[in-house]
Order: sequence, then C-alpha cells, then structure tokens
Amino acid sequence: MTNPKEELTHFAKQITKGIELVKNKQEQEALQILAPFVHLMKESGTNHIRLFSYYAIAELRTGDIDGFVESYLAVKEMPAQTKEEEDMQSKLEGLFHSVFDELNKN
Repeated sequence: MTNPKEELTHFAKQITKGIELVKNKQEQEALQILAPFVHLMKESGTNHIRLFSYYAIAELRTGDIDGFVESYLAVKEMPAQTKEEEDMQSKLEGLFHSVFDELNKN
C-alpha cells in the first residue's frame, strides 16, 4: 500500500521540478510535468496561484496564447493569500496586457 505522505511528497517534488524547468526556460518539459497537476487542481477547484502562474508562463513562451489566457483568467479569479501570490498575479497581469498590446499593434 502506498503511504499518503510519500504520495504528497512526490506530488510536491514534481510541481517544484516543473516550476524549475519553467525558470530554466525548458517549457515543453515543464508543461508535460505540470499539465496533470493543473488539470487535477482545475477539476477539484483547488487554488494554487504559483503553479497556475508558472504554467501560464510556459504556455505563453511556447506560443499557446489561448492556453495562456485561460490560465491567466483562472489565476486572476484566485484569492491571493500571500504577498508572493499577489506579486505573481501582478506579473501575470502585466504579461497579459503586454501580449494583447502587441497583438493589437499587429
């Protein structure tokens, strides 16, 4: 039988690995690792601003504008619990406006 604590530790390590991959600009691999967790959290209604923000950044960098907008809108609706989460929401908001300002120019 699997230990629930071990499962949670594995879960957290995978999310951390995916976020590190985004930070290192390895978006394709990050998306593969993070996608199952993002979908699981969407289905369960769990707010995880950090995960969704990094996922959105990876989507944007890979050119998935629709995915980025969907993730951005999800993050925008999540209540921030910490200053870090507020900062992440602000950063994503800035990226969102930059993307659409650029799209409107073209």
